[in-house]
Amino acid sequence: MISLKHYLSIICIVWCIISFSQNSNIKLNEEERAANTLMRNGEYDEAIAAYKKILENRPNEAYFLNNIGLCYFNQYDYETAKDYFRLATLYGNDVTYYANLSAAYNYLNNYEKCFEYAYKALEIKANEQTIGNAITAAINLDKPQEAIIIFEKYKDSYGINSESIMVVAGDAYFDLQQYWESAHAYERFFELYSPHNKMHVDLVNKKYQWFFSKMMYYAEATSTYQNMEGDIEISDDLVKIFDELMNSEYKESIIEVFLYTAINATMLLPKSKSEWGQLARYYKGENNFERIAIERYIGNYEKSLAICNEFINAYENEPNEEKLKEIQVEKFITLLYQYNDKVILENKSDKSLQDEILTLQQQIIGNQNLNNKKHDANHPMEKMSECTLLFLKNQLFNYQNKDQREFSKKILLQFNIQEINENIEKGLDRLEEKGDLM
Repeated sequence: MISLKHYLSIICIVWCIISFSQNSNIKLNEEERAANTLMRNGEYDEAIAAYKKILENRPNEAYFLNNIGLCYFNQYDYETAKDYFRLATLYGNDVTYYANLSAAYNYLNNYEKCFEYAYKALEIKANEQTIGNAITAAINLDKPQEAIIIFEKYKDSYGINSESIMVVAGDAYFDLQQYWESAHAYERFFELYSPHNKMHVDLVNKKYQWFFSKMMYYAEATSTYQNMEGDIEISDDLVKIFDELMNSEYKESIIEVFLYTAINATMLLPKSKSEWGQLARYYKGENNFERIAIERYIGNYEKSLAICNEFINAYENEPNEEKLKEIQVEKFITLLYQYNDKVILENKSDKSLQDEILTLQQQIIGNQNLNNKKHDANHPMEKMSECTLLFLKNQLFNYQNKDQREFSKKILLQFNIQEINENIEKGLDRLEEKGDLM
């Protein structure tokens, strides 16, 4: 992923630097106006000399100290620029001086001071520019919560409608994993964005974070049975962005979050009740495992199982025990999905399918004791355990009958994971005590 801090520091400079003080009380003579003209024309060395000469007669004049700082800043001498901006704040209380001092510290990678002076500028005068600066500085300081506090405090009273503020608000929510809020902030940013505004922003990165936010919100809401704050529809725009991201540097992460969402959406919400899993139709999979998963997520279980059986036969004949176990795990997960849908859609169990699941589970696990055994997140056994627990949670909270309980217990016993067994058993016992088990 592109460095968020580097990206934000560029935006911060675009916002922060204010060429001249907003103090309208300063009366300029011809010499002083000429010095300003030199600076506007990019003749910085000449402008610096002119301002220093002016300061001989008007010592400690914050306005000219700030302008000298601007000249050094535009020459990329941020250390010297910082010193002059700091002097300007000592002799004047103009919002401009604090905003520019914040920008200089930002380019010097002193994010603590950057935030300090950006917040001071906000206290002096709150507007879209100072609000945006303070939010950006907070994110650069790795304080997304501070950024959101500022955003929430000012967004209504100041009617914030700025693309630059909405994008950093989206970044702050994203850092805090508040995915519903980040998705909405990014959507508002895209509505406001115009390439003519010369805003430095990686649009592909923002599309990625928007797509990721939508997916994660939906996956987490379904997996915890929350009431979602709005439907997520498979619009043409979403499919277009999905295709764009699949041809970007974010492809690997997009596939990962897409498959994670599909696991939750299609296990916990049947296909007849949720169209979201149908996004799988737009991605055909690049290898056999992804092909198996995609067919599973769109409810084409026979096709998914057929691919599994084809490769199980091939790996049994080779033989290749590692690949065989991986494909067996995929088949086991597909069978769980198929059984899950029978229970949800038909409200009945399938004894033959139960037996097939338990037999395959025993073949995969064998005599392994999985207590305290750690696997990599991508290890087949870890994937098998995760999907099984998701299945059991769904059965536990939605379809509690004695047959289901016995089937769940058999799966748990074969896994032989003591901590998991105890937690699920406690949940089942509580339901039985309340009379919720049929």
